[in-house]
Amino acid sequence: MGLPEKMKRIAVIPGDGIGPEVIRESVHVLETLRETHQVELELVDFDWGADKFLKEGVTLPQGALQMLSEEFHAILAGAFGDPRVPTNQHAEDILLGMRRGCIRQPHPAVCGRARLR
Repeated sequence: MGLPEKMKRIAVIPGDGIGPEVIRESVHVLETLRETHQVELELVDFDWGADKFLKEGVTLPQGALQMLSEEFHAILAGAFGDPRVPTNQHAEDILLGMRRGCIRQPHPAVCGRARLR
C-alpha cells in the first residue's frame, strides 16, 4: 500500500502503566493540531500491550512490524512494562521489534521522522 503524500498516518500504541495516560494527552495535542492548523492526520489505535499479551498470549500479530513500516508515517508509542509480565516479553517483542526494523530498513514509519506540515 502506498502512503498518501499529504495525509500522515500515525500508529498509536498506548502501551502499559503510565503509557495510556501520556498517549491520550499526546493524541489530544495531535487532534488539536489537526483542527487548528488543518494538518491531515489519521490516527490508528492498536491495543498491543500487557493486557492483550495476558489475554491472548500474543505480543504482536503476524506481520505487524511490516504493516507498521509500510502503512504508517510514524509510530506514537507509550511506555511498556507491567509487573504482571515478569519477563516483560511483550515489551521486548514490541520495542525491540520496532527498533530492529529501524536498523534493518530505515523508514520514517519506524524511525519516527515524519514531517507534519
